[in-house]
Amino acid sequence: MHIQLEVDYTVRWESDPCPNSSHPLHHFVHSPWREKRNASVLGNAEPHFETYAFECSSPSCSAVVFVKLRSPVLSDDHVRLLTDRALLNQRAEEVIDSEPARFEGYKKPTPVDVISDLITYLKNSVDQQESKIIKADNKRFILRFGLDGQACKEMLSFLGFKYEVSFPFRA
Repeated sequence: MHIQLEVDYTVRWESDPCPNSSHPLHHFVHSPWREKRNASVLGNAEPHFETYAFECSSPSCSAVVFVKLRSPVLSDDHVRLLTDRALLNQRAEEVIDSEPARFEGYKKPTPVDVISDLITYLKNSVDQQESKIIKADNKRFILRFGLDGQACKEMLSFLGFKYEVSFPFRA
Protein backbone atom coordinates (compact mmCIF):
# COMPACT_ATOMS: atom_id res chain seq x y z
CA MET A 1 0.00 0.00 0.00
CA HIS A 2 1.03 3.58 -0.60
CA ILE A 3 0.20 5.83 2.33
CA GLN A 4 0.09 9.60 2.02
CA LEU A 5 -0.41 11.81 5.06
CA GLU A 6 -1.48 15.42 4.76
CA VAL A 7 -1.69 17.79 7.70
CA ASP A 8 -3.82 20.83 6.99
CA TYR A 9 -4.10 23.87 9.27
CA THR A 10 -5.91 26.03 6.70
CA VAL A 11 -9.46 24.95 7.54
CA ARG A 12 -9.81 27.86 9.93
CA TRP A 13 -7.44 30.23 11.72
CA GLU A 14 -6.86 29.54 15.40
CA SER A 15 -4.58 31.56 17.63
CA ASP A 16 -3.46 28.74 19.92
CA PRO A 17 -2.96 25.49 17.98
CA CYS A 18 -1.53 22.37 19.60
CA PRO A 19 0.81 21.89 21.27
CA ASN A 20 -0.02 24.50 23.89
CA SER A 21 -0.33 24.64 27.70
CA SER A 22 -3.88 23.25 27.66
CA HIS A 23 -3.30 20.67 24.94
CA PRO A 24 0.31 19.43 24.89
CA LEU A 25 -0.53 16.89 22.14
CA HIS A 26 -2.95 16.67 19.25
CA HIS A 27 -5.89 14.38 19.86
CA PHE A 28 -7.25 13.34 16.47
CA VAL A 29 -10.76 11.98 16.06
CA HIS A 30 -12.28 10.47 12.95
CA SER A 31 -14.24 12.99 10.87
CA PRO A 32 -16.46 11.29 8.28
CA TRP A 33 -18.10 14.56 7.25
CA ARG A 34 -14.68 16.04 6.42
CA GLU A 35 -13.93 12.95 4.26
CA LYS A 36 -17.15 13.53 2.31
CA ARG A 37 -16.44 17.26 1.97
CA ASN A 38 -12.89 16.59 0.78
CA ALA A 39 -14.18 14.04 -1.77
CA SER A 40 -16.79 16.47 -3.11
CA VAL A 41 -14.19 19.24 -3.45
CA LEU A 42 -11.76 16.97 -5.29
CA GLY A 43 -14.40 15.26 -7.40
CA ASN A 44 -12.75 12.41 -9.29
CA ALA A 45 -9.30 13.99 -9.16
CA GLU A 46 -7.96 11.16 -7.00
CA PRO A 47 -10.07 8.11 -7.83
CA HIS A 48 -7.47 5.56 -6.78
CA PHE A 49 -7.17 6.85 -3.21
CA GLU A 50 -9.17 5.78 -0.20
CA THR A 51 -9.21 8.84 2.08
CA TYR A 52 -9.81 9.14 5.81
CA ALA A 53 -9.97 12.42 7.75
CA PHE A 54 -9.16 13.14 11.38
CA GLU A 55 -9.60 16.46 13.20
CA CYS A 56 -7.85 17.64 16.34
CA SER A 57 -10.37 17.66 19.19
CA SER A 58 -8.94 20.82 20.73
CA PRO A 59 -11.25 23.79 20.07
CA SER A 60 -8.18 26.02 19.70
CA CYS A 61 -6.55 23.88 17.00
CA SER A 62 -7.51 23.68 13.33
CA ALA A 63 -5.33 20.67 12.43
CA VAL A 64 -6.89 18.11 10.12
CA VAL A 65 -5.02 15.00 9.02
CA PHE A 66 -5.94 13.22 5.79
CA VAL A 67 -4.73 9.65 5.43
CA LYS A 68 -4.81 8.50 1.82
CA LEU A 69 -4.34 4.84 0.93
CA ARG A 70 -3.62 3.62 -2.58
CA SER A 71 -3.07 0.17 -3.96
CA PRO A 72 0.47 -0.63 -5.11
CA VAL A 73 1.47 0.34 -8.64
CA LEU A 74 3.48 -2.82 -9.29
CA SER A 75 1.80 -6.20 -9.46
CA ASP A 76 3.00 -9.20 -7.44
CA ASP A 77 4.61 -10.56 -10.63
CA HIS A 78 6.54 -7.31 -11.10
CA VAL A 79 7.75 -7.37 -7.50
CA ARG A 80 8.79 -11.00 -7.92
CA LEU A 81 10.70 -10.10 -11.09
CA LEU A 82 12.62 -7.46 -9.13
CA THR A 83 13.18 -9.31 -5.87
CA ASP A 84 13.23 -13.08 -6.43
CA ARG A 85 16.85 -14.09 -5.80
CA ALA A 86 16.62 -17.12 -8.10
CA LEU A 87 15.42 -14.95 -11.01
CA LEU A 88 18.05 -12.30 -10.28
CA ASN A 89 20.81 -14.91 -10.17
CA GLN A 90 19.55 -16.52 -13.39
CA ARG A 91 19.54 -13.17 -15.21
CA ALA A 92 22.97 -12.22 -13.87
CA GLU A 93 24.48 -15.60 -14.78
CA GLU A 94 23.08 -15.30 -18.31
CA VAL A 95 24.65 -11.85 -18.66
CA ILE A 96 27.99 -12.88 -17.14
CA ASP A 97 28.12 -16.05 -19.29
CA SER A 98 27.53 -13.94 -22.41
CA GLU A 99 30.74 -11.92 -21.80
CA PRO A 100 32.77 -13.41 -18.91
CA ALA A 101 35.80 -11.12 -19.35
CA ARG A 102 33.66 -7.95 -19.33
CA PHE A 103 31.91 -8.90 -16.10
CA GLU A 104 34.89 -10.33 -14.25
CA GLY A 105 34.75 -9.22 -10.62
CA TYR A 106 31.13 -8.05 -10.78
CA LYS A 107 28.81 -9.32 -8.06
CA LYS A 108 25.32 -10.57 -8.75
CA PRO A 109 22.79 -7.91 -7.76
CA THR A 110 20.66 -8.22 -4.65
CA PRO A 111 16.96 -7.29 -4.60
CA VAL A 112 17.94 -4.01 -2.89
CA ASP A 113 20.40 -3.25 -5.73
CA VAL A 114 17.70 -3.82 -8.36
CA ILE A 115 15.03 -1.74 -6.61
CA SER A 116 17.52 1.02 -5.79
CA ASP A 117 18.59 1.30 -9.43
CA LEU A 118 14.97 1.22 -10.63
CA ILE A 119 14.19 4.07 -8.23
CA THR A 120 17.16 5.99 -9.63
CA TYR A 121 15.96 5.46 -13.22
CA LEU A 122 12.44 6.58 -12.25
CA LYS A 123 13.70 9.68 -10.39
CA ASN A 124 15.94 10.61 -13.31
CA SER A 125 13.04 10.25 -15.73
CA VAL A 126 10.93 12.62 -13.64
CA ASP A 127 13.76 15.11 -13.02
CA GLN A 128 14.95 15.26 -16.65
CA GLN A 129 13.13 17.56 -19.04
CA GLU A 130 14.30 15.55 -22.04
CA SER A 131 14.27 11.80 -22.54
CA LYS A 132 17.33 10.10 -21.16
CA ILE A 133 18.72 7.04 -22.83
CA ILE A 134 19.62 3.95 -20.87
CA LYS A 135 22.06 2.09 -23.08
CA ALA A 136 21.49 -1.60 -23.69
CA ASP A 137 25.09 -2.43 -22.89
CA ASN A 138 25.12 -0.57 -19.54
CA LYS A 139 26.60 -3.15 -17.15
CA ARG A 140 24.44 -2.24 -14.17
CA PHE A 141 21.29 -2.18 -16.27
CA ILE A 142 21.78 -5.58 -17.89
CA LEU A 143 22.96 -7.26 -14.68
CA ARG A 144 19.74 -6.14 -13.00
CA PHE A 145 17.20 -6.35 -15.84
CA GLY A 146 18.68 -8.97 -18.19
CA LEU A 147 20.32 -8.87 -21.62
CA ASP A 148 18.96 -5.80 -23.45
CA GLY A 149 16.46 -5.48 -20.59
CA GLN A 150 14.35 -8.16 -22.26
CA ALA A 151 13.63 -10.11 -19.05
CA CYS A 152 11.95 -7.03 -17.56
CA LYS A 153 10.73 -5.38 -20.76
CA GLU A 154 7.02 -5.66 -19.95
CA MET A 155 7.44 -4.24 -16.44
CA LEU A 156 9.69 -1.39 -17.60
CA SER A 157 7.22 -0.55 -20.39
CA PHE A 158 4.39 -0.60 -17.84
CA LEU A 159 6.33 2.00 -15.82
CA GLY A 160 6.57 4.25 -18.89
CA PHE A 161 9.97 3.40 -20.30
CA LYS A 162 10.03 3.11 -24.09
CA TYR A 163 11.90 0.35 -25.86
CA GLU A 164 13.90 1.19 -28.95
CA VAL A 165 16.04 -1.25 -30.88
CA SER A 166 19.25 0.79 -30.86
CA PHE A 167 18.96 1.72 -27.16
CA PRO A 168 16.39 -0.34 -25.24
CA PHE A 169 14.80 1.99 -22.74
CA ARG A 170 14.28 5.72 -22.60
CA ALA A 171 13.32 7.33 -19.36
